[in-house]
Amino acid sequence: KLLVGHDKGKTLKTILEADKLVGNIVFAMIPDINEDNPEEILIALNDKLIKYNPNADTNKGETIFSRFRTEADEFFTENAIYDVIKLPGKRFAVASLSKGIIIIDYQGNIIDYVNAQNNLQDETVWSIKYFDNSLWLALNNGISQVEITSPFRFWDTNNGLKGIIQAIIKYNKTLYVASTEGVFYYDTVFNKNMGDIPIFRQLEEESHESWCFLKYFDQNSNDTILLIGQSGNLLELDKNNNTKLIFPSTVFCFLQSSINPDIIYGGGGISLIIL
Repeated sequence: KLLVGHDKGKTLKTILEADKLVGNIVFAMIPDINEDNPEEILIALNDKLIKYNPNADTNKGETIFSRFRTEADEFFTENAIYDVIKLPGKRFAVASLSKGIIIIDYQGNIIDYVNAQNNLQDETVWSIKYFDNSLWLALNNGISQVEITSPFRFWDTNNGLKGIIQAIIKYNKTLYVASTEGVFYYDTVFNKNMGDIPIFRQLEEESHESWCFLKYFDQNSNDTILLIGQSGNLLELDKNNNTKLIFPSTVFCFLQSSINPDIIYGGGGISLIIL
């Protein structure tokens, strides 16, 4: 039998249809999830989230317990829910026993993932607390603080970056990185347990030390072009990620003329290139 408190806890009332929870372990219960129905409660079971609505009109076919369908349902089934908390901004953080946590909104849309891919030290999460604008996670091997409100992200060799970073630029809505191991561009691959995983793909098959970028408007093609300075190469990149060799010479830096924007200077080791 499942009871709920009424009249500020002075009385207990049996919950109808509670037999539907028989055989399930309740890992968390979150109240106040619906402004229009303050008595509605979110209940976390091992493999799903359900809603308890004591005001459901059963005469009209409404059910007191209903499945809360989300984009993360497959994630819940495969990774086992262990805790849920409510976050500011009408969101929930859901802890799992094998893939960190997942953050969803009140409509069930996936907002974010926190797991080994973004440097969580262990993916078994036993408990979650929220305070001081951070999530605090109890893990197998310690405690982690997750600054979920921070706009900063950290990418390294785990995301495909190699070498010493020399320059960064955003071109055609894509982030490009020049390093001593070549040019890399930002992309994502989808994983059902980890969401959109950020990765950096190498632009060229052969690695060349890369030093600098410059965006300029090409009047001939009526389009914006990206220049790339490398050891031994001056390249041009178009919006389709196609490269073209402009000049077989090392370029360490670019300067576009403020008097005549059509003139671009490229500084090399022992030479000055004028485009």
